[in-house]
Amino acid sequence: MRVASEGVAIALVLAVRATGAGSTREGLFVAAWSGPSLLSGVLVGHGLDRTPHPRRFLGIAGLVAAAALGLDATLVGHLPTVVLIAATTLGGAAVPLFTGGISSMLPGLVKPPALGAAQALDSATYSVSGIAGPALVALLAAAFSPRIALAVPALAVVSGALLLPLERQPERTRSRIPHVSLTATLAALGHTRQLLAATVASTLAAFGWGGLEIGAVAIAALTGSAHLAGLYLAVLAAAALVAALTLARYPLRHPDRAIPLSLLVMTGGGLVIAGAAAPMLCMAGFALFGVGDGVLLPAVLAVRSRDAPPTMTAAVFTTAASLKTAASAVGAPVAGLALALLGSRGLFYALAATQLLAAATTVISKRQAERPVRGEMPAPAATRSRAP
Repeated sequence: MRVASEGVAIALVLAVRATGAGSTREGLFVAAWSGPSLLSGVLVGHGLDRTPHPRRFLGIAGLVAAAALGLDATLVGHLPTVVLIAATTLGGAAVPLFTGGISSMLPGLVKPPALGAAQALDSATYSVSGIAGPALVALLAAAFSPRIALAVPALAVVSGALLLPLERQPERTRSRIPHVSLTATLAALGHTRQLLAATVASTLAAFGWGGLEIGAVAIAALTGSAHLAGLYLAVLAAAALVAALTLARYPLRHPDRAIPLSLLVMTGGGLVIAGAAAPMLCMAGFALFGVGDGVLLPAVLAVRSRDAPPTMTAAVFTTAASLKTAASAVGAPVAGLALALLGSRGLFYALAATQLLAAATTVISKRQAERPVRGEMPAPAATRSRAP
């Protein structure tokens, strides 16, 4: 499902371009697919939490998304654009279910001893889909047609939703079912200090990532050739994948500690890129950044699974995913402005600074959690077992 959904934006652009439409219309279709997820995370997450039939819920969402993409694949250039944009928007609203929604179901599918490994593998699928999705779409478009390239992801989305091994959930009493509320959902993201810190840190980090593609092209042009940007990003994704697969074999024991450490590794990667004078050193910086990225997501997923309120687990996952998507979307134009003002090296220094700030939020939160309540005496130090 994630491989398919990652390729949809490229497929939409290719299908619309094949009709002879301009770039403005291409942008409208991409925005209609990706834009709704910024707001729909709360709604679809609560729906997944409340339903006793999660497979049916995800299957219906997959059918809606597939139907929208199917309309685009077969009727773009024939139906009025406004009709297809409306259908694409409806399908795009289901996107958070294919990311955070599915991740939120892992604790119900995997027993605790194996949950860490499962979450690492889950995070690895993000790296795989980011590489394979656009590549698969481009291959289908070249071998067959852009319409086929869009129809195949549509079929994959609905097939994946229907094949998920989800069981019927027990009925909840009315008193335990939370209201669909943005305020309540945001409060759930702060259910514990650790969960709040993980959410804030990952959102700040995503803001910095928003300019990664822009920065990669700029730094590649400075250190060699702009064509190296694709290689740099591929190295980053491959390093993230290797790190996630390593964690599947050796799961994290302390995800709260891993979050700031991974962000510090990403800070280091950004600094290496900013100071690189040769392509190989720049590539090493992207690899270092990817290692941090590959550790960060499994750690954040582990904290969400552990600390999210039991009746709002899916809502926490999907809303957090929407916040990260929104932060990344805002980060892209800000990165363009930073590139104009600071240059390519300055952009990566700024990117590194956002990762460092994200790491600092987790440290500050930990210290606040350990601070004694006012009026409460700190606990006495343990008596030494041996004489000095």
